[in-house]
Amino acid sequence: MTAIPKFTYRFTTFFIVIAGIAIGLILLTQTGQAQTGDTTYPIVDTGQAACYDDQGAEITCPAEGEAFYGQDAQFADTPADYTDNGDGTVTDNVTGLIWT
Repeated sequence: MTAIPKFTYRFTTFFIVIAGIAIGLILLTQTGQAQTGDTTYPIVDTGQAACYDDQGAEITCPAEGEAFYGQDAQFADTPADYTDNGDGTVTDNVTGLIWT
């Protein structure tokens, strides 16, 4: 499997009342350091083939240690594989998930 960074997160839920209307907010905060490890589940490749800089311009994919290294286009994982079930759902044959 692919080595990817893993983080620990904390969800905080709170409500704000503005003009008599309650608005619910969820705050996601990273609480731990990134840890790289092998995944225990398959990750479907996105098919992304190009690398980009911070302005959105396409660039030659950088080498490890260079700025912008680690973009999705630099990692080839399991190719996407789907089956149309003919009933309005699609099965992801890599993960086993069924999409509606």
